[in-house]
Amino acid sequence: MSAQTSLPVGAVFGLGRAGRIHFGNIASLRLARVKYVIDADPKAASVAAAAILGGQTDELPKFLLPEEEDQAMADPEVTFCVICSPTMTHETALRKCINSGKQMFCEKPIATSLESMKEVHKLAENKGLLLHCSFNRRYDPSFSLLRDRIPNTCGEVHTIRTCSRDNPYPSIEYLRTSGGIFHDCGVHDLDMACWLAGEWPSTVFATAARHNPQLKDFNDHDTAVIVVHGAQGMIASNNVCDRAVTSSTAAGVNSANIQYSFPQRYAEGYVNSMRSFLSRISGSDENAMIVTPIESLNVSTLADACEKSLETGAPVKFQPINTL
Repeated sequence: MSAQTSLPVGAVFGLGRAGRIHFGNIASLRLARVKYVIDADPKAASVAAAAILGGQTDELPKFLLPEEEDQAMADPEVTFCVICSPTMTHETALRKCINSGKQMFCEKPIATSLESMKEVHKLAENKGLLLHCSFNRRYDPSFSLLRDRIPNTCGEVHTIRTCSRDNPYPSIEYLRTSGGIFHDCGVHDLDMACWLAGEWPSTVFATAARHNPQLKDFNDHDTAVIVVHGAQGMIASNNVCDRAVTSSTAAGVNSANIQYSFPQRYAEGYVNSMRSFLSRISGSDENAMIVTPIESLNVSTLADACEKSLETGAPVKFQPINTL
């Protein structure tokens, strides 16, 4: 892509929890501007957008209902879309974007089935469009440094351990449509572990507990710790605290609280992922790291394998996907 003389113009689908993060990052990065926001509650979305922009109403986008989204799709000025609407709407939104020739940044998953994911990726590829499924943990500076140090510090990787907790507890309404613990939360750990190891697993085994009687297979978490063990040493990426001050006295060790939730803990990862996407589509950095279709498909397939293992109580053989 050739460098553009003006900023790329985009549309954001959904200004919920993830949408507000991405909308804010686009505004702060100043590498693009949002012309439209498509949301089922335009009034609430406009209030949220105004708060994010600090009351700068001259920068507010136009707010559309989902049934009005064709206005954005038909606008030739719009070159990219950010999809962060509910999970079950991703595939339809992406197909519209592809038909309209828009570059795409999408929250996981691309679609709710592997075959649909493959088809959407193929359609985007055939039209020469970028479809970036954002697994933001690999864009986190701590994890990037950890990955860079593994070869010389650890040697051969023997164990990767992750501990995740989702705080605050998601609403039951959200969990009903989230796609399940493995596809909603576990995919981040699966992606990160495979990215750190530089390879895909051969076998998957999963088990889960249900403590909330309103849930079926969910025991939701948010990532807290990653530890990599190897032949030569160990590297750890621990929780980030609000303040880097620890006091040690006879009464014990006291440190600041860990950051409240994933938007705070992975704030830099979210920014870096969006920066990579915008740099790619603008042509300013054609080598910016992007999650490839094969990576996205394999992580989703691993989540499927986890569900199958949980259902059967047995390990599941994993065969990586190598082509679309």
